[in-house]
Amino acid sequence: YQKDDVRRVLQDIVTKESFKAIYNPVLTYKQQKEIFQIYLDNIEKNPNEIEEIISCDNNKIKQMFLKIKNPNYKAKILDYPLKFNTDVIIYDNKVFLGSYENNSAIIISDPNIYESFNNLHTYLWNNL
Repeated sequence: YQKDDVRRVLQDIVTKESFKAIYNPVLTYKQQKEIFQIYLDNIEKNPNEIEEIISCDNNKIKQMFLKIKNPNYKAKILDYPLKFNTDVIIYDNKVFLGSYENNSAIIISDPNIYESFNNLHTYLWNNL
């Protein structure tokens, strides 16, 4: 996917799906503010369960996520900068990998890859 498609697919996922994510919002905020705002707005409205691991050492951005009032949204924030340059969203037997710096993304629809990423997220979530 490229620029406009990435925005559309991301919006579709975060509006309609239950998902787990590993995310560095600092990169998105700096490089793609429009996508960043779409992400925040749609997480607020999503009626499904969301678990997000956020790598963020920027207090302003961290506060934006802590202010999300969606009762289905849970986040764990890493207070140290983890070099994580992509967005990983695990949902519906699929894995979305997005690079906003390059305006590109891929969705992998494979139960084994989904299970591996899901297990990785669960391990990180339980050990943070």
